[in-house]
Amino acid sequence: MKTTMNNYIDVEGSAKNINDALERAVEKALEQLGVPREEITYELIDQKKSGLFGFGDKIARVRVFYDAGAAKRTEAFLKGLFDRMSVSAGLRVAEEDDRVNVTLEGDDMGIIIGRRGETLDAIQYITALAVNRGEEKFVKVSINSENYREKREEYLKRMAEKTAERAVKYNRSIALEPMVSHDRRIIHARIQEIDGVTTFSTGQEPNRRVVVAPEGGEAAGAAGKGGSQGQGAPRPAGSRPRGGHRSRGGRGGRPRNPNPNSNNGTGETK
Repeated sequence: MKTTMNNYIDVEGSAKNINDALERAVEKALEQLGVPREEITYELIDQKKSGLFGFGDKIARVRVFYDAGAAKRTEAFLKGLFDRMSVSAGLRVAEEDDRVNVTLEGDDMGIIIGRRGETLDAIQYITALAVNRGEEKFVKVSINSENYREKREEYLKRMAEKTAERAVKYNRSIALEPMVSHDRRIIHARIQEIDGVTTFSTGQEPNRRVVVAPEGGEAAGAAGKGGSQGQGAPRPAGSRPRGGHRSRGGRGGRPRNPNPNSNNGTGETK
């Protein structure tokens, strides 16, 4: 079936015969989209049998085309995505200018947010791709849950402040844990507001990290020139400052080695 509509979702329905299975799939799509039947078109893209040796229900896979604004496209995509993920989430979607803001609620938010928000970031990324597919005007999609992004930003700002204090106190460069680009930008922005320290990024994704350095320090100078940091190599956040040689069991100790992960990536962007 030909259609001029750019947006679509794929749904499945099952029943004893293929016509009823197709109808159930269409009804499922209408429920997800929240639109009346006259505003969609559809086509059957696959059919199969379920059960052992194919004696079970018929399954119809249907592509349903619809014409809707960015908010409706976002809601429809997320409902379908969460259905496939087998997670439950309530959605509040608001559209303003060139942006769609989504707030998620429910018992499965831990799964949706993921470790350090990595799953939430991935969901936001693929949703933006789906919502803007075939569209001339780009719309930014922002997805949040339980104020996670605000809490994460405050945490990162506090980390930046504490790390800056330590970098100045011990006159050492300090490397933070690897972060996604959005989190690194928050660190860079907060450090720019603090006198006496600067930042640069080092490493390759997904292990790219921020280094906080005293202004005019050895590591910061090397970063600006793209040279080796040598003894000014950044130390991981949380490690103890070096105080020269130490003794263990009465034997002369050796100087502690610089951080082996401190290869300079100074020519890279933040």
